[in-house]
Amino acid sequence: MHTPPDRVRTDSVKLTGARGRDFSLAVGVAVCALATSNEATAQTVISPEQLARYLAGTSGAVLDVRMPGDCSDSLLLKRRHVVIPFDSTQAAGDALRMAQEEFIERVQSHRTLAQAKAKQQPVLVLCCSGGRAEAAAKLLGQHGFHTAFVPGGLKHEAIPARILKQ
Repeated sequence: MHTPPDRVRTDSVKLTGARGRDFSLAVGVAVCALATSNEATAQTVISPEQLARYLAGTSGAVLDVRMPGDCSDSLLLKRRHVVIPFDSTQAAGDALRMAQEEFIERVQSHRTLAQAKAKQQPVLVLCCSGGRAEAAAKLLGQHGFHTAFVPGGLKHEAIPARILKQ
C-alpha cells in the first residue's frame, strides 16, 4: 500500500529521449522517513500519464518487480524492461533480510540497472498495484538508486492502454 509522504515537492527531472533529445518531466517527489532509521529516502512518484510519456520518450531503465501470476497477461508492457521479482510480503526477520539482500544483489548485477545507478539516472519500478513497486523503490533508494514508481501500479484505471500489450 502507498505510504503517505512526510512532505511532497515538485521537481523537474531531465531525461534523455530515445533519439538523444533531452526533455524535462515534472514529478512529485515524496520524501518519506524510514521506520528503521533517521535517514530519509527520496522517491519520485509519477502519474500514469507521466509513466506513458516516460516510456515513449526515454530509453531509461524500467524494472518490473511483479511475482509470477501477480497480474493478467494484459498488463504486460510493450516496451523492453528488466524483470526481477521482489517478494518481501511473506517473509519476516532474517528471511526478509535475506530476500532483500538477494533482490539487491540481482539488481546491482544487472548491467542496465547498474549503469543507471552509476549515471544517477532514475529506475522506473513497476508492479500490479503499486505496493510492491513502492517497497522495492524504497529499498533501492537505500542502496543509492534513484527510483520512481506509480501509486496504483499497472492496475491503476488511468494507465493508458497504449503502453500495454494487447
